[in-house]
Order: sequence, then C-alpha cells, then structure tokens
Amino acid sequence: RSGEIYDLLRHITRRSNYISEHSFLLTYISCSILKESPYAHPDNELSLSVAAFFHDIALDSHEKARVQSKHENQFKMLGIADQEDVIHHPMRGAKLVSQITGIPDKVLTIMSQHHEKYDGTGFPNGIDYKRIHPLSAIFNLSHELAVYFYDSGQNPANIRDILQDLSREYLRGNYKMALDAAFKVFFADEEALEDQSNKKAV
Repeated sequence: RSGEIYDLLRHITRRSNYISEHSFLLTYISCSILKESPYAHPDNELSLSVAAFFHDIALDSHEKARVQSKHENQFKMLGIADQEDVIHHPMRGAKLVSQITGIPDKVLTIMSQHHEKYDGTGFPNGIDYKRIHPLSAIFNLSHELAVYFYDSGQNPANIRDILQDLSREYLRGNYKMALDAAFKVFFADEEALEDQSNKKAV
C-alpha cells in the first residue's frame, strides 16, 4: 500500500542529524521507486542503497550537504573554498568509494551524477537528461523528494503537487521513467480505487 511509505518516512525523520536521516530517506524512496520501474533488480537496489549512504562522504558539514543547487542562497552564502567543496563533492566522493573492493561501477556513476539536472544546469559536469544513467535519474528524483520530506513533512497533497510540477519538466528519457514510477509508489492506492470505479462504471 502506498500509504505505508508515508508512515515509514515519517518514522525515519527526526530532524536531529541531516546527513544520516537524509541518507536513510533516500535509500527507502529510491528503492521503492526502483521497484516500480523497468530496472527493478536486487543488484540495482544494492547500488542505490550504497550510493545513498556514501553520496555525501566528501562533505564535512550538514550545511554543505543541504545545498542542492549553485543558484540558491544557501550556496551563495558559503565561502569560496566551501563552494568548491560542494561543487566537486560528487566526483571526490565517487573517487573515495572506488577504493573499496567490490563496489559496483553503478554506485560510482550514481554518486558522480547525483547533483546533475534534467536540463543540464546541475554540477559538477552540467550534463542533461540524455546522458544520465537510469539509476541516477531514479536517485536524483528521490533526492529531491528526500529533501522535501526532511524539511516539510509528509503531506501527500504536497507530494502530488511536487510530482505534477516535475511532470512538466521531466518530459523525456530516464527522468520521465523515474517520475512515472514515483507516481505508482506514492499514489498506488488512489490509482487502484480509480480503476475499480472505472470498471464498475462500465
């Protein structure tokens, strides 16, 4: 049931340790979306989980980890050295984790792409949706939702608005795939009820 994910995410969020709680939220959300996608597989679930726990390993503060874009005030208020840390942490983190024996290559790809954007305005490499790995697209959408859940709670109406806003942006490729899967995760109960109503009407 889609309602169960809200209960689970609400239980995780204590707002006492951003990096830790954000990583847990990201793990549950990304793996839930993965299960509703064409890429559902235990190996991919492992890759998303490992990436979620390590994606901010190259950052040394919660303040830096909370930055999501170079265009937001929180980034602009940082000093130059801290801004550099934020911009380069996806690649630096992937390099650190690559030294662990047995880490799947997909983990490194997800980590290095986790601040890239659909339209190419992200960092560190400014690549757009056409060059984003499918698991990275799932991870990046989940990342946006995890930030919302941490900051603003778990209101289903707001989640629907967020996903509908993104549906006007995520029109193609792996981001569209991830978005379709996210709707199934968070609103499966509503879709099932709607299907039942339609069948009765026929």
